[in-house]
Amino acid sequence: MCKGKKDHKERRTAENGEKQYAALYSKLFIACQSRDGDLNQFFSHENQGAPPSLSENGNLRPAKNKSGIIASILDVEHTERNESPAVDAKVLDGLAIVNMLKPNDCKTFADYISSVIQPYIKLHLRLVKPNGSMQNNWSTFLRYDENKTELFPLIVKSLTENINCAHGVFVGTVEDGAVSNQADVDLEPLMPCNIEEADERMFVHVRNAAEECSRILVKTVDSDDVVIALSAFHKIPGLQELWLVFGVRKHLRFIPIHEIANSLGPQTSTAYLFFHLFSGCDTTSSLHGKGKKSFIDTWKKMASATPVFEKMATSPRDISQADRDIIEQFVVIIPYNFLQLIVNTKI
Repeated sequence: MCKGKKDHKERRTAENGEKQYAALYSKLFIACQSRDGDLNQFFSHENQGAPPSLSENGNLRPAKNKSGIIASILDVEHTERNESPAVDAKVLDGLAIVNMLKPNDCKTFADYISSVIQPYIKLHLRLVKPNGSMQNNWSTFLRYDENKTELFPLIVKSLTENINCAHGVFVGTVEDGAVSNQADVDLEPLMPCNIEEADERMFVHVRNAAEECSRILVKTVDSDDVVIALSAFHKIPGLQELWLVFGVRKHLRFIPIHEIANSLGPQTSTAYLFFHLFSGCDTTSSLHGKGKKSFIDTWKKMASATPVFEKMATSPRDISQADRDIIEQFVVIIPYNFLQLIVNTKI
């Protein structure tokens, strides 16, 4: 869709929304007057369940430049590498793997697993069956959760059966259970693995691996995992190095999360978890017209928000009125930073 048509569609949507709000407001106002209602109380409430500042016509507003959180984290002094560091264990995000490894000339899912997935592991909706034919458009196929729900157990089962013990220990999850290619591996700490989000499930594996391995590498393509890794590092006993392999192909980066977490300290590292949620992610709306950069610039000027963010990330039920006041002040300051930038530029 070209920019002109997109802008026109957005304007029409906004106009229709405003007409609906005006009609709703009129009805509520007349009802309030006819029932001798309190107008002060009437104006103290939102006229809809999802206010425009936090939604788009009642729907979740996608985060603006969600990956901008990574730039903030990488501003902290650290040393990246151009090649894989020496580690004791690797935790691979299944979604990242299947997005990165294309089927190419594979005809069936069995071919894909044996000739593409298995070699990769060893070196460092249609029904998904081993003999089911591959899809022409792999990216489209992976957009549907039903397809991935059937594909991942098939991959884990095949890897468990075909990776020789000599190559090392392989552990994977299938539904709420865990499996391994070696019979003597204790899988009890991983079960039941019923966490809904794959991002969090990965760090259950990291915590389990850290009982015997002090240097761990995590492969992912999701910016959410960078934030989770940062907040989790100080909470995992025995973990000395946590490397994040982020991106694909020429954009591949080896990020030393342990260096960044140690520079920031436990409090700020944990605070990032709520900050990412607060500023807009896959499950929360972003503020209208405000992306990660606006939030980050405000945080730099308001250090008093850090302990509140940490508390919201660890014990949100213990939040006090004073904490709420700080969060409210933070939100009020965000547009002020933007206006200040305009004034300074004009001067």
